[in-house]
Amino acid sequence: MANETARNIRPSRGASAKRFIPPSELAEPSRSRIQKSLEHAKVAIEEDLSGIVAGGARLDGLFPVVKTGVSTEPVMDAANAFRATLSREQWGEVNFGIDDSAWRSWHNIHVFLMRHGLMLHGLAPAQRDAAMPLIEASSSPAGYQSARDIMKLNHHAGEITGSTDEFDEWYY
Repeated sequence: MANETARNIRPSRGASAKRFIPPSELAEPSRSRIQKSLEHAKVAIEEDLSGIVAGGARLDGLFPVVKTGVSTEPVMDAANAFRATLSREQWGEVNFGIDDSAWRSWHNIHVFLMRHGLMLHGLAPAQRDAAMPLIEASSSPAGYQSARDIMKLNHHAGEITGSTDEFDEWYY
């Protein structure tokens, strides 16, 4: 049963979490559905970011910027430690300007269509060991634990379905 389920959820023509397949090479109906979604996303990304909306109206003041007294030093230290492990090319893949559209177009759908940056899976162990404290320092304790639990669950999904090219702890 698990192998049958795995066959049913695999993307067409060898797309996986690790291997890019252009949408134009996907079988129908996936190709049309994904191309329509990508076209919609490109239009939305070109629009000015206005914040959180409900019913089409922006909600001003929902999350005001206020000083919390929480130090950003642990985040900066972890970021600098992670950066020190990266090659110049890798740094270029993770360093985006604050107004770069990559922030708004990123997704974590396991079929590798338009990811930006580096995947934890592709990092050397020492680099991954430096990346995880950055995630931890920039999250709440509960948020970090949730992220790690989801990552581990993704690994187990790969084991159960036999789809380790699509599901693994480090495909983020």
